[in-house]
Amino acid sequence: MERFLEIQERSRFSGKKRFILLAMMVMFVLQTKAQDPVYSLFYLNKMALNPAYAGANRDLNLSVMSRMQWTGVPGKMQTTTASLDVACPSSKLGFGAMFYNDQAGEGFLTKTQGTFVMSANLPGRYSRNIGLRGLRGRKYIFSAGLSYGVGQRRVDWSTLVFSDQIDELLGVYKPSNALIGSAETSNLVHDLSGGILFRSEISKSGSFLSTGFSIYHINRPVESFYGENVTIPIRYSGHLYFNIKTSGKYKNGTPSFLTLGGNFDNQATLQTALMGGTYTFGKNILLGIWYRNQKFNLPNSNTNSAVFNMVYSMNWLSVGYSFDLTTSQLGLDQTYGAHEVGINIRFDQVYLCKNKSKSNRSDRKCFMVDHKHLKKNELINFLP
Repeated sequence: MERFLEIQERSRFSGKKRFILLAMMVMFVLQTKAQDPVYSLFYLNKMALNPAYAGANRDLNLSVMSRMQWTGVPGKMQTTTASLDVACPSSKLGFGAMFYNDQAGEGFLTKTQGTFVMSANLPGRYSRNIGLRGLRGRKYIFSAGLSYGVGQRRVDWSTLVFSDQIDELLGVYKPSNALIGSAETSNLVHDLSGGILFRSEISKSGSFLSTGFSIYHINRPVESFYGENVTIPIRYSGHLYFNIKTSGKYKNGTPSFLTLGGNFDNQATLQTALMGGTYTFGKNILLGIWYRNQKFNLPNSNTNSAVFNMVYSMNWLSVGYSFDLTTSQLGLDQTYGAHEVGINIRFDQVYLCKNKSKSNRSDRKCFMVDHKHLKKNELINFLP
């Protein structure tokens, strides 16, 4: 939110009236910020796509992502998420945790939340008598995840500049006479979400599909400021992706994957669809091209942005960058687009519930991709 260079003429507002006006603005911002932020670089943290992805790749994964929305618009809008997840193969369980921080208006309004995630996996194989021959004996995994979070919003009045602090020649030169506190916090919000996920091999070569559905804010948590309550609306999210293993191989023998699909989010009056795909070039580079609009259809007048992103992997360390090119009437010249940066660290062979027996198959059957392939292509770790 842009700093308050001028609310009205100094003589027209007392400190009490300014406080009432700002309190009304807080409630307006809370209503407009009730929608959850949605990442474009989601494959660095798939738990943000669906909690059922917790532990989906077995080994301990740490990731940090930050999204800077419309950097050309006055007022800081930045969302940062740190997460980790790991699996317990012998118990068919996955565990994860996320820390979320969202800032709006140069730090004027901040939300922080910590979330614990748990998933369960049920692996299986299609019957050899199934009608679709291509699926006979192929592997599938059904997963369900649940997340519980505790969060709080904070309004920091000290970051604001009032009209009685401003001089035409000297600029900001004295404290405001407005009778307000330095900071205010909301109640602690308890947030419950859940999701289901189905992944299935679709060819002998190693191609597979992933589809899932998740519901966020199931308990409809309420945030309270100054005696006013704001209910966080339920968000529904669904996705479908085909990860196609291409026949081409590079000199090091590493196969490449083409991923096609999209996901759809609906929260109150806000609808967004992200569609497109990625391609892995060897074992180091993943490039993605997407577009975001209001519905699942081809790019049209409702398209909000074209999205370009990439991930560069260096064995255990991967870094990513994404740019949302604004295509709506807001224009790139005014918004400067949205930027995302992220890093991911995978700790090979670090996971829970290790079985000393080398013949134990539970270490492999709960995962769609055999971990021996990750040594050849770390980018497989990011396939949805």
